[in-house]
This record gives sequence, structure tokens and C-alpha cells, in this order.
Amino acid sequence: MNMRSCIAAALALVLTACSTTPSEPDGDFAEAELSAVSERVLFHAIGEAVRTAGFPVGSGVNMDALELETGWQSFLKPFRSTKAERGYRLQALVRADPVPDVEDAFMVSVRVRKQINESLVRPGDLRYAEWEGVEDDLLEARIVLGHIRANLMQGMEVGEEERAKLFGN
Repeated sequence: MNMRSCIAAALALVLTACSTTPSEPDGDFAEAELSAVSERVLFHAIGEAVRTAGFPVGSGVNMDALELETGWQSFLKPFRSTKAERGYRLQALVRADPVPDVEDAFMVSVRVRKQINESLVRPGDLRYAEWEGVEDDLLEARIVLGHIRANLMQGMEVGEEERAKLFGN
């Protein structure tokens, strides 16, 4: 076999492997339309929200596209039995898109990826972790979105009807 045939065969194998690899699901997003005086203020509110939620700084920060991907927040457990009791890790992905024809309005989407540790050997040690993707953590995504909303001081008003329900007046 000549060199070109080897390269062509290798390329065919790589392309075949890529096409049979299952893609990551679209995910579950918590979304809200929020207003901010500028993209910079919005992005600052997003950054503060993920830090408040405990996510470490990640390398996926794109201020121009208004996208942020945090590092992984790990919760290791020394023993494992059921899936619910295994160690896991979370990663937040936040995206904001300007709302067309509405000034200073953005559709903010938050996704929190979740992976569980499948390692049988030393499940409490990150060096031996074997991560497997599971369903996204929508509750955690809603919490992050709530932090963003609070940082922008939106959605915090309580009307008369809600006040009566809360305080019985």
C-alpha cells in the first residue's frame, strides 16, 4: 500500500468513527427574558451568578457572543451503591441572545450538565474518576438563572395579590 492509500484509509476510519459517535443531547435549559442596560452589565451579572452558585471559573468565556462555560464543580462520595448516591459533577453553560426589536432585552438560557462517577476503584479520588453523562440538572439551572435575575434586580417585585397570599393581608 502506498502512502496515499494509507492516509485515505485512515481518514475514512476517522470519519466513520465520528459519524457513529452519539452526539451530546441538546439539553434542558432554564430560560427567561431579562433586561440589562448593556451587554457588559449582563455579562457581569452572569459571571457573578455562576460564582455565587459555586461553579469554578472555566475557559469557555466569550464576551462577544455572550456565552460562558464554567469549569466542573465536583461532589465526590467515598462509597457508591445506587445512581443517586454516586459522586457527580456539574458544569454551567450560559448563553444570552438579544431579543429582536426590543431595546436592552436578552433571552438568557442556562444549562447545567451533570455527569456521574462510574469508577469502582477509589470513587472519592478525581484521578480515578470515570465520568458518564446523565440528564441535565434543570433545578440547578433555575437556581443559576435566579441568581442572574437577582443580580440584575429583576423579578423581585411582589404585587398586592402575591403580598396578600404571603402575608394574609
